[in-house]
Amino acid sequence: MITVLTIPIPAETADRTTKRQCERTATLSLAQQVAGPQATIAHHPDGAPYIPGFCRHISVTHCRTIAAMAVADTPHIGIDAETSRPQLQRVASKYLSASELPLWSATPHLLLLAWTIKEAVYKAARTPGLPLHHIRLPHPQAHPLQAATPDGRTWLISHTLHIPGTVITTAILSPTPHH
Repeated sequence: MITVLTIPIPAETADRTTKRQCERTATLSLAQQVAGPQATIAHHPDGAPYIPGFCRHISVTHCRTIAAMAVADTPHIGIDAETSRPQLQRVASKYLSASELPLWSATPHLLLLAWTIKEAVYKAARTPGLPLHHIRLPHPQAHPLQAATPDGRTWLISHTLHIPGTVITTAILSPTPHH
């Protein structure tokens, strides 16, 4: 089971340093909600975050509007949040394969969903350097949504439209193989 917690990030934050501090503060607040007021966030050698002394696993993300944390019993959990932006269309061929491009770039929402799926799977896979275009997406109308990594692992995908224009997606290792 995955638990997802969110906290808004103030939109009026103008400078980059203040924005990053707001993101860190929001993420720490989420950690303290799940693990107590003394909780901190540390990182494994592969970069994955964890809460020292906390028995469950986490993944964290933030975008312009929100910070989010996924909490699960497996270390193979990933989360990504993103707001719709034109850059996703401009770089679509860098993260979508040739076969995925026509299916997933048909609308801005599908493109945003494809990006967050690939980012969430990247985090869950815990394989530094895994190219996003090597993460295989299913047909956008597949149910359940499952993605696959080159090593044969399959990832169950769930997503939530949290705020208009923002998608939050989680990926967790599937117990069944990809078809």
